[in-house]
Amino acid sequence: MHTSGPDDAWNTLKHEITDARRKRIESAAGQRTNYIRLIIQDVHDPHNVSACMRTAEAMGIQNVDIVTLTESFKTTTVARGVKNWLELKTYASVQDCAEKVKSDGFMICAGMPAPDAVAVDSIPIDAERPLAVLFGNEHAGVSS
Repeated sequence: MHTSGPDDAWNTLKHEITDARRKRIESAAGQRTNYIRLIIQDVHDPHNVSACMRTAEAMGIQNVDIVTLTESFKTTTVARGVKNWLELKTYASVQDCAEKVKSDGFMICAGMPAPDAVAVDSIPIDAERPLAVLFGNEHAGVSS
């Protein structure tokens, strides 16, 4: 059966989903944010990739950018459904990802330990300057 959009999906599933459940799904989807996005670069362990995706989805983050310089993008089965709720984009270079994210108006902040690091809850987030948080490989961190 071919469906053309969410209304078709609701019509197909209406006998399986209660009105209360549909309202909860619509409410959750309506609260997703485009002011924060996640970038992950070369995360090695598929469990960590899956954890990043599950956390992004749980926090209402809509966009996840994946940079694959040295590691392939692999998830575990626990993230199978989460991929359907997120907009995933993959890039083969940091530069391509950074150019796209910046052209979308985002400030990129790398999550990494450093003596002069700013705590993530101290970074201003607003509609004028949305934030992209970048996390790197478990061993090598974020590439320069």
